[in-house]
Amino acid sequence: MTEKILRPENLPIQEEKKDATERFEIYEQGSLKEIARNKLRQEHHFRLADEAHESGDKRKEIVLFFENTKELLRRDYDIDNFSNIEAIRLRKIVGEFLEQERAGVKLKEKGEIQSGSMIETEHESIAKWFLDMYGINVRDIPKVFFIIDYTNRKAYDYQSDEKDKAVNKMEDLRKQGYAASIYSKVPDDFKEYLRRLREGAHKP
Repeated sequence: MTEKILRPENLPIQEEKKDATERFEIYEQGSLKEIARNKLRQEHHFRLADEAHESGDKRKEIVLFFENTKELLRRDYDIDNFSNIEAIRLRKIVGEFLEQERAGVKLKEKGEIQSGSMIETEHESIAKWFLDMYGINVRDIPKVFFIIDYTNRKAYDYQSDEKDKAVNKMEDLRKQGYAASIYSKVPDDFKEYLRRLREGAHKP
């Protein structure tokens, strides 16, 4: 009997039912701490990248963006064991997009383009890497959303097709004067699908 490989668009998303207070406590110990750590990591990365750019060290700049892109893949998709083929392809893509981003910065400084037209090297690189390596369009990757109500210490979970509900919930909480934020994450089901896909692709 052949095991069925699930595709991203019909991948089931499992959720353990918990009330809003229990969810908050779980996120407080896990996701929220990770979000804070990631923010510090990103600030540190951009300081180093700016220093490398100002010094004219292009090789160091590419290495920094390459390592940061790998960190984002680890954080969002649990990918931390890159094969040689995956790593070489990712580094090449990062170098190409970084060159485009720096060219865009110069055009922005001249007033020839708006900030909204700028590309973000890491996110563009991840999208192209997924498409080139595994034929996955990042727009098709499922996301689950969670609302954090910091004022009342509650959290609310929403599935991939419930983004509008999540946004409306956050806006409703804010209208009531509560401090609320929305976050998204890739569900564990998709991470497992991706792990199996990569494992199969790199078998000798």
